[in-house]
Amino acid sequence: MAQVDVTFINPANNAELDVELDDGMNSAQVIQALIENQFITPLTDPTLYYRLAIKGKDTIAEGQTLANAGVHSTDRISVSVTNRGGSQWTKEPMCI
Repeated sequence: MAQVDVTFINPANNAELDVELDDGMNSAQVIQALIENQFITPLTDPTLYYRLAIKGKDTIAEGQTLANAGVHSTDRISVSVTNRGGSQWTKEPMCI
């Protein structure tokens, strides 16, 4: 495991946070650390989750480590709130 120096970006308030992390951390551990350091607030709505996206690269999947996601020093990672996928029910049946 290696240390990586990255910058987190919170698009909701344009805040940035430079940190050094172990690349063995997974996305849930990173999000928890960002909450503990008050960079982001805990989500209370179960239909929402934090998404980590490496600028110019891919999204870090839930549970994926930084190393497996290809995170390197100097990467910039956007932290945004996203809706979880799933079905939405309507009150009235649909006719096709």
